[in-house]
Amino acid sequence: EPSSKTCIPCASGKFQAKPGQAACDNCPEGYFCPKGSVSVIECGSVALYCPSGSGIVEAVDDGHFTLPVSGETETTRHSQQMCEPGFACVGGVKSSCQVGATFQPEPGQGLCLPCATCSTGKYTSMECTVASDKECSSCPAGKFSARGASTSEDCEDCPDGFYSAAGAGYCAPCPAGQFGSADRTSCHSCTAGKHSALASYMSC
Repeated sequence: EPSSKTCIPCASGKFQAKPGQAACDNCPEGYFCPKGSVSVIECGSVALYCPSGSGIVEAVDDGHFTLPVSGETETTRHSQQMCEPGFACVGGVKSSCQVGATFQPEPGQGLCLPCATCSTGKYTSMECTVASDKECSSCPAGKFSARGASTSEDCEDCPDGFYSAAGAGYCAPCPAGQFGSADRTSCHSCTAGKHSALASYMSC
């Protein structure tokens, strides 16, 4: 046991800058104080944070960013917060996903994902946002999309004598002996006494 006249080092997380004091002061947030500190030390970078009373620095967790993020505080961050959907957090820095190009629907992530591209026979039914991917729907029957359409209006009508099911990338010709329906969704056989010698007819 030290006597009343013995000076002892400040504990980790505390400091004392003045001589002849009876107690140590708590290390402030944004700084750390190893055992025996006579002054505080800045936490160091945006990838590190130091709550009040820190004896060592804390490394930011993956998918988190350090606070505060405003002002001249890059070396004195004191806490961390989980990245929100629509953002990616790496090394303590939060960055927004790029509108129309990348997205992130989950919290606590370190990267943004590329937005989907609508495939053949599809059109964009909902645009990609920073927090949700693009949604694609099938072009209706009687229409087609060779490369993926921007809107439902961009799905093209099948030509006369051709037909398609929903989600088609091309239209097929009606075979000989059949003719195309007006809505271009099917072909019908010619009635008795009539014929269509070639494919792609709209009537017999």
